[in-house]
Amino acid sequence: MCIFRATLVAVTVALSVFFFPAAFSGKAGAAQPNAYVTSKVNQRAGPSTDYPVVTKVPARSYVTIFGCIKSYRWCDIGYRGSRGWVLARYLRAYTAGRYMPVQDFALRVRLPAVVFSIDTYWPKYYRKRPFYSQYASRRAPRRPAVTVEAFYRPLS
Repeated sequence: MCIFRATLVAVTVALSVFFFPAAFSGKAGAAQPNAYVTSKVNQRAGPSTDYPVVTKVPARSYVTIFGCIKSYRWCDIGYRGSRGWVLARYLRAYTAGRYMPVQDFALRVRLPAVVFSIDTYWPKYYRKRPFYSQYASRRAPRRPAVTVEAFYRPLS
């Protein structure tokens, strides 16, 4: 019985390494692709076409969706080591044996709704990119403090 159990464990580990190599690669955050892009698409440095292009993702390429903004219009994806944003309409996500639009996928797998913050995202993923020099100018301007004097003029 003990030999059978040891053999079963060894076979299970061997099959796991073969079928799920990313889990044993030693790379932190390695994730399996869970979607593909339907056509050639720009991966951007933020959830808008106003952000610079990180890379161009060829049609039918496999990507990993990490989350989408609440409206599911833009999704944070990984492609060949780069991280960035693409319009959700160009993605087909995989679950339950079939590919589907991101909105359907999100409901089935509880895809996280993420909030984009340039202050955390850009320093983490784009520090060595040429467009990182735009970081300071792209940050949201600080709102001035609102005081009572801004609304009321003193009576003289």
